[in-house]
Amino acid sequence: MLANFFGVDDKYFYLPVDSEGAEPSVVIDCLEQGSLRQLLAAVAGLSESSTGLVVDMAEHLRRAEKLPEITAGAD
Repeated sequence: MLANFFGVDDKYFYLPVDSEGAEPSVVIDCLEQGSLRQLLAAVAGLSESSTGLVVDMAEHLRRAEKLPEITAGAD
């Protein structure tokens, strides 16, 4: 097993998937694209209503730039 080879816990190679996992800042810091890190850091902690506005705006911008609709993560 890879974790044994490196002498680390199995969980070292995976981000938590449950709601009680990593703090949002830990997940955000794992992103490589700086603009996404900045956007998510700005949105973290906002109310559901406010985050909904950000999502609506992003969807509007995608349509304006003729990008495909995003279906991943839709509730």
